[in-house]
Amino acid sequence: MKLRPFLLNSIPKSGTHLLLQAVKGIPDVEIVPPVIMGELKKESLDMHDLSLNQFIYGHLFYSAEHEEIFRKLGVKQLLMIRDPRDVILSLYYYMFKVLPHHPVRRYAEKNKLNKEEIINSLILGISDEDFLYEGTNKVISRFSSWMKNPDVLVLRYEDLNEPAKQDKEFFKILFHLSGGNGPGNFSGVIESMKNNIIPEHSGTFRKGRSGEWETEFTHMNKKIFHQNCQKLLTELGYE
Repeated sequence: MKLRPFLLNSIPKSGTHLLLQAVKGIPDVEIVPPVIMGELKKESLDMHDLSLNQFIYGHLFYSAEHEEIFRKLGVKQLLMIRDPRDVILSLYYYMFKVLPHHPVRRYAEKNKLNKEEIINSLILGISDEDFLYEGTNKVISRFSSWMKNPDVLVLRYEDLNEPAKQDKEFFKILFHLSGGNGPGNFSGVIESMKNNIIPEHSGTFRKGRSGEWETEFTHMNKKIFHQNCQKLLTELGYE
């Protein structure tokens, strides 16, 4: 099948590799490097060079400039989101599993913070003499403005990770990227996408469960989150 060039975008720790594995299961698709981290690097990425069935991926902040580039080139986008509370928890474990030099981890170790205090810091942000961490509202808002764009298909980790919902979600992806011009009901391609998902092959995979924040957040974590990020939950459709 023929797909327009597209961007696979995600909020960090929202299941990027789940979506990436599924998309790589579409026959004849090709990833074009480099991985995007925040901004488009004009010196290393020329969007005009993308061909049919090619895509770029990473974590691209919203900006009016980025939006206009994609509009002019007709580039579609997939945007992966996740409950921000599970994003926070996933980042907490990821830092302490594989990121010894993450600034939040270094700050936590220097100040001997416990788990509750580290999670509160991820929610609220940190302003330290050595670095600035913006906190959950500002980090996620850098991506959530993409949700208003009709060329962006918003996908929820919770739906893609639920086997009973995958056929519907993968159909939406294929319809969005092909403009509806595909092989009937896409059933063969959907099976290929499902078969390509092997969570253990992702270096960032831990458990992949949803809602663990309910038992891992302390009462104070939940209170701090509610006081500061309740509007964000509503904007993302989680409340």
